[in-house]
Amino acid sequence: MLLLLAHAAFAVDADPYDPAGSSLDGLGGLQVESPRLGTPGDFYGGAHLVYAHNPVVQMGTDGVEGFVSDQFAIRLGGGYTLGSVVRLDVDIPLYPVIAAPGADYDGGAFGDIRIGGLLPVLRMDNGPVGLAFKPFIALPTATEEGFVGAGGFAAGVLASAETRLGEQIVMDGNLGTTLAPSTQLGAYDFGSTFNLGIGMAYPLTENVRFGAAINGDVGRANAEAVS
Repeated sequence: MLLLLAHAAFAVDADPYDPAGSSLDGLGGLQVESPRLGTPGDFYGGAHLVYAHNPVVQMGTDGVEGFVSDQFAIRLGGGYTLGSVVRLDVDIPLYPVIAAPGADYDGGAFGDIRIGGLLPVLRMDNGPVGLAFKPFIALPTATEEGFVGAGGFAAGVLASAETRLGEQIVMDGNLGTTLAPSTQLGAYDFGSTFNLGIGMAYPLTENVRFGAAINGDVGRANAEAVS
């Protein structure tokens, strides 16, 4: 994320990492959701440890500088598979370290809690493609000064598809949208985004997989003239 002449503002989520609920259930990728459900009646849980350097930068007099220069997150996640109907997920973001020299902030923060549910529509047991939808809501629980919250309630829906390439390689694709309040950082207004992701995985052993993924958020930033 690149900003021009940015000044202190708080209701902006600068965390580029968005964990997939299925990753802690042994399915999909780290950020690419799988349309498959885990074992019916099972609970699951875990944590993603994530470090980001310069997730938000600004164009200053000395060139590009870090507005938010360092960010370390512990993304706690868990959920429950209700029968063979839905998997309920929760994501609780904790930030022990956030350094935002552009706003003179250095400390920890709490992020927006996200709750979602994965609803399969097509199952790969019955054909070559699996498809599911995941509606979700983000609660405005973030520390205001931490640059890790939307500044209000946010909600969205994600479509997840999966297929196999040959006998071993599994490919997942995600397409969705997140509706969030319009928030301002310096001269720029940020808000809702389209969310894209594609990944594939190859099993090395029964319990180990090798995978790769590409993720991105496409949004609109409206800039005002700055003198």
